[in-house]
Amino acid sequence: MPPLPHTARVFLLALSLGAILASACVEIDGGAVEARWDLQYGGKDCTPTGASEPLCVRGNRISCERGKVGFVELTLDPLRGSNDPCDRDDTPCRFSCAPLIGTTRFFIPEGDYSISLRIRDPGGNLLGPDDGVAVPAPIVRQVLEGELTNLNVNLIIVQSCDGC
Repeated sequence: MPPLPHTARVFLLALSLGAILASACVEIDGGAVEARWDLQYGGKDCTPTGASEPLCVRGNRISCERGKVGFVELTLDPLRGSNDPCDRDDTPCRFSCAPLIGTTRFFIPEGDYSISLRIRDPGGNLLGPDDGVAVPAPIVRQVLEGELTNLNVNLIIVQSCDGC
């Protein structure tokens, strides 16, 4: 096999170096959890005064802003042993709602957890059924060191429609 041209060797060296540096940027001290969510309007169709089309329609998607949701949090209830690793002052499991996805750092101790979502308004106040917010039931997942545990897509139902 003939030797690679100089430009190909430089390219491969740069690619290898980039891969090494990229992998060195993530601190791994446990497992991580990723959740995706989608908001659905669960209230009555609402049409603002003077509008010809409804602003929010029951069963349709709704934006975080329109649904008055600011943050989505994960709670991890260990099936055996210690406390919720997300129950910390630095809120490592709280995510802005708008990206519709949140991923923790790799800090969660290995184990089996009952994982659920909590919803907060833009001011950080906890929202629940009394506020017209419904989240899926907790799901049990195993978290392993160095691995990403995926919760798939979670449907959040909101009764609030900003602008109505």
